[in-house]
Amino acid sequence: LEVPGTGWSELVLALPLDMQFQVSLQALRALRITWVRGKDTIRKKLADDISKGKSVIVVDKFHEAQRVVAIVALRIVLEDGRILAQLGRLDDGVLQANCTLPGVKQQPGELVRDSLERLQQMRLACLAGLLELESVEHCIEQQQSSSLKIRTKYIRNIGHVRLVGHSKLDAP
Repeated sequence: LEVPGTGWSELVLALPLDMQFQVSLQALRALRITWVRGKDTIRKKLADDISKGKSVIVVDKFHEAQRVVAIVALRIVLEDGRILAQLGRLDDGVLQANCTLPGVKQQPGELVRDSLERLQQMRLACLAGLLELESVEHCIEQQQSSSLKIRTKYIRNIGHVRLVGHSKLDAP
């Protein structure tokens, strides 16, 4: 199957969760994690992420297993050009500093526009009715996952939005 401009990993992400799980399990069986301490924990974490639809594992054109994660984020620009960013997050009650655009993982079968809407409703409800989508940028980055020790392809869809209809933004 060939869809111009779309790779195998993007096609797998578009499948229903049960099919993503089956494709990922086959790829996970091909994955060799023999050189890493705690490989059983890594395999369990990968299997858990797959079953929850957080990521998929595919075998790429080089016959190597690769983790794929689809993320949507919002780049919110104020009228004066400033960009709103997330400065950190709470992990098990501990504040982790990390300056990033607000984002979420795309759910299985979810369209980018729906993911952006879910992000606004879940995490940016205070800006309801003030965000105007101008464009969506599609970015792909590949790197080694530091926590899972596997080559990971991050598919990021960044919604470029303008904050409109406000005189002053009150934020903590």
